[in-house]
Amino acid sequence: MFWSRNTAITGCTGYNETRRGEGKKCGMLKNAVIAMLAFAVALAGCEAIVRLFLPYSAPWYEQLIAEQQEWGRREYLNNSMGLRDREFGPDKQPSCRRIFILGDSFTWGWGVDNEEAVFPKQLEAMLNREPGIPGAGSVEVLNGGVPGSLTGQWLELLEKHGDDFNPDVVLAVFFLRDGTNVKSIDDFFDPIRKNIVERNRASLLYRHVRVFRLAKDYVDRMLVATAYSRSINRAYFGNTKQTAEWQRAQRNLLLIRQYAESRSAAMGLIIFPVLVELNESYPFKRVCNTIADFARENDIPVHSLLPAFLGMNGSDLWVSAYDQHPNEKAHRIAAESMLPFVRALLKQADTKPFSG
Repeated sequence: MFWSRNTAITGCTGYNETRRGEGKKCGMLKNAVIAMLAFAVALAGCEAIVRLFLPYSAPWYEQLIAEQQEWGRREYLNNSMGLRDREFGPDKQPSCRRIFILGDSFTWGWGVDNEEAVFPKQLEAMLNREPGIPGAGSVEVLNGGVPGSLTGQWLELLEKHGDDFNPDVVLAVFFLRDGTNVKSIDDFFDPIRKNIVERNRASLLYRHVRVFRLAKDYVDRMLVATAYSRSINRAYFGNTKQTAEWQRAQRNLLLIRQYAESRSAAMGLIIFPVLVELNESYPFKRVCNTIADFARENDIPVHSLLPAFLGMNGSDLWVSAYDQHPNEKAHRIAAESMLPFVRALLKQADTKPFSG
């Protein structure tokens, strides 16, 4: 066999290159193992910290349902009309001015235990401290909010009890949901919650790793928020079927205005925004503008509460971290914002012949 120095050198070089390649692969494998171990240690540390400092009793969607059920079991003041308010006498004094507020659970004051902290009662107190209305000795405000209601039920309530209360102003407080077919948390949320529960129960990570569970809960909440946002916008700008409730709401608001005018009362519309992302990029600004445009086109005085809430942290205005109904702070802001608007409506209705 012919053996040369060049052959020997070439053979050794190939051997060394092979060894270097294997060493490089071993180094990469070693680094990968170290990285995985470091990640596992970091994850274990995070898990220990989370379990120590962030108690976790139940998924957020279960806590939301539990809160809703708890508030539903509480006892609140109810008058003979079935409304969350005191009794009002059938006879109205000549110097008394009355306001009938129509609305849903935002007006009713869901999650707020103190009746006097809900914006209809705060508004009443503000008006009586500084009436600013010629000939008015006192102002009485009836909280006609009904949880889960839509404009059709507001009209029925007004037709049933309006003449007994004899209002000088009828005020419709229109939360953005009131023009949609998302009638209640059960209708919208239950199908989504069922899907989330099924996926989480099938996940070993969700059941046993607290860090993963917190991250997954956050992602799920964002998905629900996105679905809710989409459903509201479609209700105003979608196809004929999707906008059916908004079309009904417009007809009912016009009938409420007709009722008020037939009794020489003033009618006003308050727009109550969804209390999320309260900045210049507010996701429901177009919806608020659409409602306001409808009111102006039909000569209904309108006031939006959105400017009063812009720049604030939405969660600071909720009754809880799981429920976006307005808390006492939000009710106070709403009352303060609508006060000049309501005063103007009372002055507008001041020529009405009052009955004693």
